[in-house]
Amino acid sequence: MTDPTVAPPRPRTARAGAAPRDLRRARVAVATLFFTNGAIFANLFPEYPRSRPSSG
Repeated sequence: MTDPTVAPPRPRTARAGAAPRDLRRARVAVATLFFTNGAIFANLFPEYPRSRPSSG
């Protein structure tokens, strides 16, 4: 007899780190875009006050 309070074991799947090649490439592409966007923002942010027109 099985205990109804215990969840049945989950089926085995591929390792958590093993992703299909396309999925891995997509993740790398998104990470690269986020990194590039952050680097550009970090370089432009200090220049923002000088590039804004004076408001009076």
